[in-house]
Amino acid sequence: MDHLTNKRLKTLERSEETNRAEHISLFSSLDQLKAENDAFKALARAMEARVNALQAKLNQVFVLLEQFEEEAEETGEAAAEAEQAAREAEKSAREAEEAAREAEAATEAETETETQTETAEEEKAEAEKQEA
Repeated sequence: MDHLTNKRLKTLERSEETNRAEHISLFSSLDQLKAENDAFKALARAMEARVNALQAKLNQVFVLLEQFEEEAEETGEAAAEAEQAAREAEKSAREAEEAAREAEAATEAETETETQTETAEEEKAEAEKQEA
């Protein structure tokens, strides 16, 4: 072998070693990229699970809010009914008070009439006595 061939052979061997090193480096990079890809997929699954959990909690909040609104509506209706009943009771109380005043006035008038009748009868009896 001549010197030039020997030199070319050594150059080819170095080139082959460099290619092997690059090949190993590329496969190592590929393995690292696969591992990162798997990690991102796991992270995406974890985030999806977290989103699902948050969605479930949000749904619970909406259910509770709906129940609260229904209870508030029922409470409002009950309060309106109680207020109406109170107004009606107040009206009945005023009517009963008015009826009591009228009854008292009628009783007083009747008592006055009886008193006047008795007085008139006494005066008539006295007048008859004096005439007799």
